[in-house]
Amino acid sequence: MDNYWPEDSRRASERIPQGVTVTSNKPGKEHPLTASDVERIVAVVSRDDLRHALLRSTATPVPIESLNELPLPEGLTREQTLDLLTALQRLAAIYSPIPDREGRMHWFVQTHRIRRSLSTIDQHCTTYSQLYERVISRSGARFVVQSNVDETVATARLDGVDVDYETAKDLLLMRRQPRTIEERLVVNHYRLSEELQGLVDRPWTLATLIDLYSQLTYGIPSHLTRTPSDVDRSTEDAVMRGLCSYANAAHLQSCTHPAVVALIIRAVTAYWDLFPAWNGMMSRILFRFAALKTGYPVLGYLPISRSELMLQEARGPRSTTPIPGPSVLDAWHETNSTPWLDTQLSLVVHALHQLGSRMERAATIDEAVQRELREDETLNHRQRSIIGRALRIPDATFRIGYHRSTHGIGYATAHRDFAELVDKGYLTESFEGRMKVFRAGPELEHRVGALQEVGREEDHEIPLPPEFGLGEQ
Repeated sequence: MDNYWPEDSRRASERIPQGVTVTSNKPGKEHPLTASDVERIVAVVSRDDLRHALLRSTATPVPIESLNELPLPEGLTREQTLDLLTALQRLAAIYSPIPDREGRMHWFVQTHRIRRSLSTIDQHCTTYSQLYERVISRSGARFVVQSNVDETVATARLDGVDVDYETAKDLLLMRRQPRTIEERLVVNHYRLSEELQGLVDRPWTLATLIDLYSQLTYGIPSHLTRTPSDVDRSTEDAVMRGLCSYANAAHLQSCTHPAVVALIIRAVTAYWDLFPAWNGMMSRILFRFAALKTGYPVLGYLPISRSELMLQEARGPRSTTPIPGPSVLDAWHETNSTPWLDTQLSLVVHALHQLGSRMERAATIDEAVQRELREDETLNHRQRSIIGRALRIPDATFRIGYHRSTHGIGYATAHRDFAELVDKGYLTESFEGRMKVFRAGPELEHRVGALQEVGREEDHEIPLPPEFGLGEQ
């Protein structure tokens, strides 16, 4: 395994409790190989039946011990086959540099589906992708805003913060002042996520991580954001320094894919509780930070936690660990985390497909609106997007605050957009309390043309992939 740890991190690691180390496990007593040993090893690994069994084990992300139809090489029992395949997989495994609390190192091999997932991420998530060009375009900005809202709320809920989606959405897009600690956390997470792009030149250092945490917890009472002085956090500090070393050098030393590095950073942050509080929210911030720094901005925009929350809710209440270890290998004091990585990458791809579906549906509606309203050249792109949403969601309400946040415009411009639509009869105006709201006018669908063929927004919800074993959803 590559050694990611500079001298200062090794010194820090000496403070880690006995049985936990942030360096690779040292092998036991080695037995010298003889020429006959080498000949026997080559003869064994050259057997076609063993090769077929190894190919079968890497064609699926599930633990090899759960394969029901694992071909057994001649002369080997099932247990012997599993031991041999695991030993061979370890030769090509990629290790996470941080152990778990039992001191086990975690590794994975690139199964066929993991390779496909990484290929999909490469195709759609880099600064050179067509999706990125669409996301940063004028019309795509609203999807980044929506994804950020979805991710902020889902991340908060996964981290145990009690927050209602509609309330949080109103809080974020209406720029309302937070009234509770939970609302303050949601606002801080949302704003920090938006500002990370401007911080990508900062290196992975302890100071950077502490600063990001201070921004997440801005305005939160200090007794909730700091560790009591009588609690020793030297272990967490050592792991944090090691994580920074890994983030700075992973792509150089192990050629690990940036998406995998970001997922490992996220998992380690949540698992080790590197910060005094709200490690789930911090883990998502650091995931996005890693994605942006390595040139995968769309990966950072994706509402991955939303897909993870969908999976959690679909499976029902259950105990989870941030870094599942489905296959503990006692002989080496290691864990094969290939199934965990496959699940995480499948959630990334699901979130990517969900974003693509939303954008495709919106593009279809926008084209229909453009076609139907071609004669009205006075409408700008923002007004056309309002009409499109009014057609997609007939009972939708529109507020000036949302419109400002989504398009990044001033109050006067936003108000003028709505006033003109009311004058033209596309919208109606009313009040909810003291707040002015707008709704689709009674003749809107008749004037623009029915768009039932496009379908409702919920019709474009991408189901979780079948590999999660949820059956019909």
